[in-house]
Amino acid sequence: MPAFANHRDYLGIPFADEDRGREGLHCYALARLVIREQTGVDIGDYGPAKARHENAEAIARGRSTGPFVEVSNRPLRAFDLIVYEVGRIDDHVAIAVDGGWMLHVLKGDISRLDPICDPMFGRVSGVYRHEALA
Repeated sequence: MPAFANHRDYLGIPFADEDRGREGLHCYALARLVIREQTGVDIGDYGPAKARHENAEAIARGRSTGPFVEVSNRPLRAFDLIVYEVGRIDDHVAIAVDGGWMLHVLKGDISRLDPICDPMFGRVSGVYRHEALA
């Protein structure tokens, strides 16, 4: 399993509804960029950030059809995707870095590191690993 090298290279990228790479992106697009650049695996795209219920539907589709495997009951590893329930809807994705930290971006903010267990971001509803990284 590759280590998460240079996570600092991904700090400070602004939020955007559309995926514009390092010029601006939403939470899932950040995870996609990091995993593609760090491991060579393309986790796919679900398009632009949408209304919360549409984001939740896209996240649910990705979980049920693969190529992600739920690993909520296993030790967290770099590049695992952490799905957060925000207001009873799965509406936020972060990427595990290491040592209990996650990389993510919120609407109106820039990408940053935060503790995975910080309740400010909602309840963790699941942790998923791409099958190519399992």
